[in-house]
Order: sequence, then C-alpha cells, then structure tokens
Amino acid sequence: MINRVSTSEAVVNHFRDRIRAGELRPGDPLPSERQLRRDFGISRFSLREGLAKLQALGIVNIVHGKGAFVAEEMSSSSLENVFVPFFAVRDDGRLRDLFEARNVIEGEVAVCAAERRTEADLVRLRRLLDEMKEALDEPDRFGDLDYRFHHEIAVVAGNRFFLRMLAILTADVRRFLLEHARSPRSRRAALRTHREILASIEKQDVASAGRIMRRHIGGCLKNYAKSGREVDSRGSQGRNPQVGRS
Repeated sequence: MINRVSTSEAVVNHFRDRIRAGELRPGDPLPSERQLRRDFGISRFSLREGLAKLQALGIVNIVHGKGAFVAEEMSSSSLENVFVPFFAVRDDGRLRDLFEARNVIEGEVAVCAAERRTEADLVRLRRLLDEMKEALDEPDRFGDLDYRFHHEIAVVAGNRFFLRMLAILTADVRRFLLEHARSPRSRRAALRTHREILASIEKQDVASAGRIMRRHIGGCLKNYAKSGREVDSRGSQGRNPQVGRS
C-alpha cells in the first residue's frame, strides 16, 4: 500500500520507478483507476492528482474515455516549463548562457546532420537557402527562415533528444533571430555562413560542419552585442533595448 503521506507524489514516484526499471514501456496502458485505487488503497482524488502530475511532467498521456498511457515521446512543452523561471529575467548574462547552450547542442546537431543527411534532406535545406536569398530585403521573413533552417538541420540530425532540447529554446531563439535579422549586414552574413554549413553537410565533413556552426552562433552573439554598442555611440538609447531579450 502506498504511504498516505504525500500520496499523489508517491503515485508519481511509483510509476516513474516502474518506467525507469523497464516494467512499463512507452505506449503501455496503466491499470484502470479502479484497480489502482484497490491496489494502492487511496482515494480517487489522490490517484487523479498523482496521474495529473505525471501528465504535467510529460511521463504519461491521459486519453479521455481510454485511460492513461506511458508517453511515447519526450514532452518538449513539459521541458520548456522547467525553464520558465530562467527566461523570466532578461539580461545579458542569460543571453550568453543561452548561446553557450546553443553552441554545444547545435554544434553536435550539425555533426550528426553531416553524418546522416540524405539527398532528400539536402533538397529541403537548399530550398530554404534559396528562400532566404529571396528574403534578404524582408527582415521578418528572413528571420523566420533562419529559424527554420536551424530547425531543419536538427530534423536531419535524426536525434530526438537534441530536437526536444532545441524545442525548449524555440521561443527565445526565434525572438533573437527575428531581432538579429533587422540588420541587413547580419542577414547577409547569416546567409553566407548558412551556405558554408550546408556545403559541409553536403560533403559529410563532420568536423567542418560542427566548427562552422559553432562559429556562426558565436558570431551572431558578437554582432548582436556590437549593434548594442553602436546604439550607445549614437547616444540615442544608451543600450540596445532588445539585448537580453532572446
């Protein structure tokens, strides 16, 4: 019988331990509420509270009329919620932390993409770069395509964990890329570097793909910080108001 102290948390721990042990696998149904209440000796309220917590954590999916099932994929929305307090504060230190995380993750994503890309993948990536060239004079469209290019490389990499980790950063990375695309110089530089990244992926040059991706992400942050200093020198705003909002 589950300990009646913090009963809902005990329900969470029970199923988390069973899943970790391999006793329950992705897609497996949990026993019915009636059976669980009988086995655990707990109230309907406590059981449902525990199941709701498991769902909020992305561990199980509850389907109305069918029951609860072990989740088959990691929940990026649940992971994103963990980072809400981090992104609640916008400052340059957190912007730097975000880019260090992107450097580590996306550098390896580019390596995996270079190793695993197919001809169909290359067609999609080339098409995105063609669209970016057409959008050089359209900052908003260019920023959106910039994000899509990075996301597509993650898809090509074929690593679901990397894809979910990047999904956590989606809103803030996308916001940064849209702001970064305000500068014509930044748009031209991004397109040029994206072409280098794609060339490395085409040649399956894994070392170059990772190195160029990391250089690209680091260069974006430097250019962004420089744009803030240029605003300072003109004395118009004292600081780029968007720095730290990525």
